[in-house]
Amino acid sequence: MLALGLVALAYMMVSFMAEPLVQKRNRYLIPEGYAGWLCITYKVPGASPLRLEDGFRLVQITESGEISTSTEAMPGKYWDEFYYYSGEERRRINPRKHIGGGYTNELDQDSVGYTFRFWISGNARKDSALFSKEAGNTCGPIAGATQSSK
Repeated sequence: MLALGLVALAYMMVSFMAEPLVQKRNRYLIPEGYAGWLCITYKVPGASPLRLEDGFRLVQITESGEISTSTEAMPGKYWDEFYYYSGEERRRINPRKHIGGGYTNELDQDSVGYTFRFWISGNARKDSALFSKEAGNTCGPIAGATQSSK
């Protein structure tokens, strides 16, 4: 009986350790091959809310690199996932290799929402100069950036 209790306790500990210690936030779906700035604007009146999938809010970016949603932002430390998509197929993104810097900016003084911007490329370290402040940060694809490869 004691052995069974120890096995159950070990199973619970392994299960707990396998789960992230932070709450789920967003699952980003980014068009396959996309390289450029991505812009997500939250709490936009009249925009569609984000759908839920496996406890994540689903943020499906279009080829323009932009999305607006009526859903409120969730600033802070949360668990996000990133995927390239093509049709119904998805491929997990390695954030350390593909995701570059990002920042937020408020919409205006009367708004409680904001736009979150970050960039992605096939090789974020190699392409970082293309995404510097001097190069600009317009939402959308960036010419010359390394596209993702399968």
